[in-house]
Amino acid sequence: SVPIDSGDSLKAALIRALKSPAPGVTSLVGDFLLRLVSGSVARLLFHVGYGHAAGYLYMRGVDVRCIQQSREAIGSASSDEEAITSADFECVTGMDAAPIRAGDDMT
Repeated sequence: SVPIDSGDSLKAALIRALKSPAPGVTSLVGDFLLRLVSGSVARLLFHVGYGHAAGYLYMRGVDVRCIQQSREAIGSASSDEEAITSADFECVTGMDAAPIRAGDDMT
C-alpha cells in the first residue's frame, strides 16, 4: 500500500503541507482541512491520520490523547467512516485495537 502523503494528488499535497516546518503553512492547511470536516477532530484524524495531524493539533492546543472514534464523534459518517467506527479502532496506529497477549511475537 502507498502512504497517504505520497503521490501527486491534492490530498497528498495538503497532507505534506500540513507537516511543513513553517507554522504559517501548517496553520493555514490544518484550518482548511478541519473546516472541510466540519470542525470534527475525529474526522480529521480519520482522513489524514494521527501522525500527520498531531503537530497541527498540538499547535492549536487540542488535547488528543486519543479521540474515541464513534458515531457521535464522527457525526454524519460516510460509508468508509462507518466501517471504521463499527469496530474497535486505535486512533494512534490506525489499526484494529486488538489486545496484545502474552507470548505474541513483538517486532
